Order: sequence, then C-alpha cells, then structure tokens
Amino acid sequence: MPTVPDPASATATDPPLCGICPNEATITCVICDNMKHYSTICQERDIMQHDILCGSFENFKERPSPNHFRAIYFPIDSFYPRFIWLRMTGTRGSHNVDAADISQYLIGVRSARIHTSSHYGITPERDYETTIVVQHDENLFGSGQPLNLCLSFLLGIWPLRWRGAYVAHAYKYTAMPDPS
Repeated sequence: MPTVPDPASATATDPPLCGICPNEATITCVICDNMKHYSTICQERDIMQHDILCGSFENFKERPSPNHFRAIYFPIDSFYPRFIWLRMTGTRGSHNVDAADISQYLIGVRSARIHTSSHYGITPERDYETTIVVQHDENLFGSGQPLNLCLSFLLGIWPLRWRGAYVAHAYKYTAMPDPS
C-alpha cells in the first residue's frame, strides 16, 4: 500500500517523530503505512485512537492538488470518522478553508472557534507545532442539526449538544516560530 503523498502535512516532521513521545520514529504502521511511533510501547498507548482512523487511511485517495490538505470528517450518519482532502486558499500559515469545498461536508453558518492541541484528551509528551481547528455549524440548535452519531460513539452520550457534522484540520505556521 503506497503512502499518500502529503508533503505539506501539518504534522509532518523531519526526521519523522513519534506520534506520542518526543523521540524519532522507528516503527510505521503496516496497515495505513502512515502513523509512526518510537516503540511498541508507544504503539500500544496510541492503539485505541489510531485504530479509529487507520482503516480509512488505508483506502485514502491521492492528494487532488497542492492546495488540498488532510482533514478528519466526523459525519452525522456514521459511527466512524474518516480522512478527507480539504481545499485551502491563501498561503500556509494564513490560509482559509475553501467555502465551496467544505460545504459538501458542513451546512449552516460555519464556525471555527474550537481549537485544541491535545490528543483525545491526553496531552502528548511532545509539543505539536500545529493548531487543530474544528469547523462546525455555529447555529447547530437553531438549524435543527441532528445528533452527531460519530461523536456520540467516540465520546459517549455527553456530547448531545454537538449536533451536525464536524471537520477537523490542522496547520502550522512556516514564517514564524510562534503561531500566536
């Protein structure tokens, strides 16, 4: 299974680092041929989170253009998220999601006010030089958005207020050492 070319991945490092710890990666997942870990201990620590997306990456398509970046789509009608290619406009560090492209995943008034830097609620042992942005319908109750089955399955019943679809994408600034 060939690796999907994504040279501008927001999480790519040179040399590749473990997704969990600050060490250089020595192991690559044999299923998705993408996720990297330092040791089998790191793999075991990450297995529950990694398995959620591993299969969707295995069948992921080639990058449509240099303006497309990997994102994770949390659909309303499926228990599992999946990777998508999301088109961006502008330059890296000052880019925006292409409104026409994201409209195939989200409806309503788009909001990107959810930002995070944790890994499924676990702060990683190394700093990620990325900002993770979660896009969704800002008026999810007023729009009558349905319950997001994917988030309910992944997070438990407490996210009943999280309705409609969600798209998460990350980016890092290349012109400045500090993203703020």
